[in-house]
Amino acid sequence: MTRKTLSSRARTPWAAAILALGAGLFAACTADPGPPSGIDDDENWGTGGTGGAGGAGGSTSSSSSAGGSGGMGGACSCEGIACGENACGQLCGTCPTQHVCMAGQCVCTPNCEGKACGYNGCGATCGSCGAGEFCDAGTCVAEPPPPKPDLKPGYFYIDDHTMSPGHKSDIHFSIKNEGVVDTDFSFDIVVVLSKNTVFGDADDVEVWSWHYPYLTPPGQTAPWKTTVTIPAGVYNGNYNLGIYVDPGNIIDESDESNNGRFDTQGFKIEGSPNADLRPSAAAAEQSDVYPGQMANYTFTVENLGPDPVPSFKVGLYHSTDADVTSSDTLICKHTDSNGLSGLASETYVVTCPVPNLEGSYHFGVVVDPDLVVKETDETNNNTSAAAQVAITPLDVDLQIGAAATGDFTVDTGQQVTFSATVTNSGTKTSPPFNVAFYYSTDATISPLDIKICEAASGQSLPPNQPLVVQKTCEVPLLPTDSYFLGAIVDPANQVPETNEGNNTATAATPVSLTAPHMDLVFDGYYGGAGTGHPGDTATHHVLVKNPGTAPVPPFEVSLYYSLNMQLSLDDTLACTILFDSIGPQQTLDYSFQCKIPEIPAGAYYKAVRLDPGNEVPETDETNNTGASTTYDVIF
Repeated sequence: MTRKTLSSRARTPWAAAILALGAGLFAACTADPGPPSGIDDDENWGTGGTGGAGGAGGSTSSSSSAGGSGGMGGACSCEGIACGENACGQLCGTCPTQHVCMAGQCVCTPNCEGKACGYNGCGATCGSCGAGEFCDAGTCVAEPPPPKPDLKPGYFYIDDHTMSPGHKSDIHFSIKNEGVVDTDFSFDIVVVLSKNTVFGDADDVEVWSWHYPYLTPPGQTAPWKTTVTIPAGVYNGNYNLGIYVDPGNIIDESDESNNGRFDTQGFKIEGSPNADLRPSAAAAEQSDVYPGQMANYTFTVENLGPDPVPSFKVGLYHSTDADVTSSDTLICKHTDSNGLSGLASETYVVTCPVPNLEGSYHFGVVVDPDLVVKETDETNNNTSAAAQVAITPLDVDLQIGAAATGDFTVDTGQQVTFSATVTNSGTKTSPPFNVAFYYSTDATISPLDIKICEAASGQSLPPNQPLVVQKTCEVPLLPTDSYFLGAIVDPANQVPETNEGNNTATAATPVSLTAPHMDLVFDGYYGGAGTGHPGDTATHHVLVKNPGTAPVPPFEVSLYYSLNMQLSLDDTLACTILFDSIGPQQTLDYSFQCKIPEIPAGAYYKAVRLDPGNEVPETDETNNTGASTTYDVIF
């Protein structure tokens, strides 16, 4: 208990008497055994004071000053005061934790800071938790789930991974319970074939099922083996074989996502093929054609079977009757490299040249004319169009006059106009055609000469009428020399003519062509593997110089492995690389990687040939080769 005494400043003559009386009273006190039952220390039992005759040196909140003649009397009483000081400055009591003293009374202050639930310290709560929750140190926590089993297949595989429908094989599997309680009920197990790895979708084919009659304790693994039969109606192809435990979700498990697994090796059905190709809707888009004309033909092919058909061919034919077979006149063959899925169809448009026929013919197609595809029905592979096609030979003869140009002295890269006059000597109108222009080193012009460009006529040509075909083109990059200018009408022979021998012409005056001064010079080599084996990759450096006055466009370089420092036909080509262009009066270091070719063990030099195809018109073609000065040892 806290006692307060009067300070020296507060002492008066009567106060001294009171102190003397108090001293005598204290001398007569004995030890107090403590407060009686029902009274605790917080009620200010025996709080020090100068009370009257009713107390020797203290008072309680319920006592009164009966001996007022000897003390301060009721003015210093703590009656009705639970805490704080009385009128005489005496402490009447203190408040417990979470209480504050207000007007002499202890008032409880609720404490819900950081709490969503639980006791607030003042006889009430900070909140309540929802269904399925409990209060833990002021926080609502979900009730722990009830203990459950957890079923899953442990291992699963089949003995045979390639089978035919109707055949049998053994499967091996185990059932595990990774939960904490038994399974209360029996459950189903199912084995399926699936085109994907998803259980329960439309492509699943059930192979085997079992109503599992046993309880499965937690932590137990039960191994099983049984024989299954592949259903007779399963289509050929690749599948996934899987097992699923409790597909009907009879067992309430802690994890429903681990009830299935697939055999990791996959599964394949290989039975008799069930495919059947049948054509339909054959039609020729042009009903009046001539031999050699590029005509369009359409048809549809359907696979009536469930199994896919790999790449197959379709023969297009003209026939004198509606029964089109592979013995009729072949127009062309079309190959479908992608094949056709089971129970699918595809429509085709094929462009082919009309064969050399005359008269009216039926058009038809024969699917798989060489009988490569094994089908369930080989009698429905042909069809024909109802309408016939009229084939009339063209009496067309394209003749070319003289090839001409606006400039017979040219530079490479120059834009020059070329022209030729074409006449149709036949009795029928010719379809549109092309004219190609060439430079040649002799007067005989052929498609093997250097092609300048090709111009389209842009129109048909009636009989006995001339047509000038011209085009402005760039002079190709050629060595400086004199060339013959020539032209060929219908160079691809797309127009059937009565005479194909009069389609070329040559200009009377040669063309003088000047090429820019460019020269590729081998200027050195370094790099290589040093030592290595065939198949290893080595880094090579080739130094190339252009002493000319014009830039050299991109060019090729070939690298060889040689037993000596001279490039010959006996050397082994390692690679050919395209180098970037090189400017005039410039030397460049070209770096590239190349694998060591398959060569016998030995010491090899690296030989180099610049522009092996002579595509660059150089002023000097004799300085394009060279070799390394050191050799690589190949093991």
